[in-house]
Amino acid sequence: MERLFAAAQEEIALLTHERDEVVAALKKWAKADPLERLELRIEATTRTLRAELNALRAENRRLKREILDAHGPGPDRRLRA
Repeated sequence: MERLFAAAQEEIALLTHERDEVVAALKKWAKADPLERLELRIEATTRTLRAELNALRAENRRLKREILDAHGPGPDRRLRA
């Protein structure tokens, strides 16, 4: 029961932090002129694309390992990045 309570408190702290970030971003957006809003959209898009790229790179590494494990080691079977 105590572990569940501690986990719930931790989740509340994380959600509160996320809420504060969203509120700050909305306030920043509300004060921004059109050019600043464009810059904010570009920043957000760039962050999203970088996160997706990192996830795809990790998936690519995982699949390469999986293929190598399935076929065994061999000098001609190495995959290049």
